[in-house]
Amino acid sequence: VYGNVSVTYDFTPELSLMVRSGADVANEFRSRRRAYSTQRFQRGSYREERIALTELNTDFLLNYKRPLGQKFDLNLGFGGNAMRQTGRFSDVIAPELAVPGIYTLSNSRVALQNLTNTPFTEKRINSLYATGQLGFSNYLYLDLSARNDWSSTLPSDSRSYLYYAANLSFVLSDALNLNPNGVISFAKARIGVGQVGNDTDPYQL
Repeated sequence: VYGNVSVTYDFTPELSLMVRSGADVANEFRSRRRAYSTQRFQRGSYREERIALTELNTDFLLNYKRPLGQKFDLNLGFGGNAMRQTGRFSDVIAPELAVPGIYTLSNSRVALQNLTNTPFTEKRINSLYATGQLGFSNYLYLDLSARNDWSSTLPSDSRSYLYYAANLSFVLSDALNLNPNGVISFAKARIGVGQVGNDTDPYQL
């Protein structure tokens, strides 16, 4: 189950603010049955695995867009995101069945085994980012972006990391007026460079 709610407010025709919050919730149950006389499970087995995952995201984006003269367009953005993930896990196995063909955890010939190392996990990432686009005559665009994340899974003295991206795109079909002949409807050349930051899973340090 997932969904979000979003509100956008226009301060002026050029300046707007978007605020959004959303959730993604998943619950999964898995059962695994092994019959008597199975090669690896001579007395059979039964296993139950439960996975519950929740991710909440709240973000904002302040956007400013306006033309610069006759041929240039400027689009600037500044935003932030707060992400929280939680997980609950259970993985229990009856390694040998007491009675063949009855697949329940209570029908175990020996002690149940708990295969879950971490029954509960929690992770948070707070982020700020900025974007900028300069357009020329609706066919040449320069895009720049930067983002900084703070992750709860990294050491407290080095949990902040910054990364960047830059893109230059050229819409050939508009610049060279290729559309009227009908042979090429759209053509664009693009070059970009980017750096991506990442953290790790909870409780790995």
